[in-house]
Amino acid sequence: MNKPVPDPIIVEENLNMLESKIKEHEYEELYISYGYIKLNIHPTGERSSSVGGITKRWNQKTCWDAALTCHSRSEYALRYKGAYDMSRIFGWLDDYTWFAKRISYDEAYEAACKCKTTSELKKKYPRFYTYFKNNGLLSSLPLKMHIQKMTEEICRAQAKECNSRSDFKHKYTAAWQYALRHNLMDELFGCNSHSLLQGEYNQEIVDKCIAKAKQYDYISTFSRECGFEYRYLQKFAPDILNDILPITKRDYIDITLENCYKYGSMCRNKTEFHNKFRNLYEYSKQLNIIDDIFKNKRL
Repeated sequence: MNKPVPDPIIVEENLNMLESKIKEHEYEELYISYGYIKLNIHPTGERSSSVGGITKRWNQKTCWDAALTCHSRSEYALRYKGAYDMSRIFGWLDDYTWFAKRISYDEAYEAACKCKTTSELKKKYPRFYTYFKNNGLLSSLPLKMHIQKMTEEICRAQAKECNSRSDFKHKYTAAWQYALRHNLMDELFGCNSHSLLQGEYNQEIVDKCIAKAKQYDYISTFSRECGFEYRYLQKFAPDILNDILPITKRDYIDITLENCYKYGSMCRNKTEFHNKFRNLYEYSKQLNIIDDIFKNKRL
């Protein structure tokens, strides 16, 4: 309303929650009877009024009850942020003894001494490993920064545990990189389209691609639906590809008035006519006969 907020007028004191709801409704009705315009949109009264800011949801008991449903401080903070903040401010967090205890340096160091390498520490004690890593203390531990030297034997063993190249890359990045550098990927997982296109001429693959191409009438359709076979023939046997298939359907249709009606009637609508016989469509458009071609279909 762009007007200054007036100072509040205290009309009642020392009311409990129920009394506040009742009185709020009574005064609302009273001032409406005086001709005042009601601004608040929420209902008032004993069963519907919401008196905001008078009570707080979180106290020592409700915080305790909420904490009982959690297993750790992080879960408590995530699920009940208000309760967590209240518990932290008033020092109640230490009362929740069922939470996982904070990691002490001595405890973590004792566990680290039982390991020989950082990788062993990470595997056996992930919480302690994370503690040392987050605090920049890994280098101070009496552990070897174990870096496994990748060999072909290890690479092959780890590849056997994976179902695909992407799975191999995700699980064992070092072995995946080794396989790439040493050209082992095709042997481990079979050839893919990229490696076949980068490889040498293969008559068996050419024969398979030709057999696939013969299933289509035009190069445009073949290239759209069989990308690898099209690219392989285009690279290794382009003359054969051109002998098998014409380029597109419309390249072998004379642009005549008769063909406009003939091929237009073969299409379900103007869009299909445009997509399949572009030259005929454009010619029909110039002659202003497109509507006439599809007149019978509309009827």
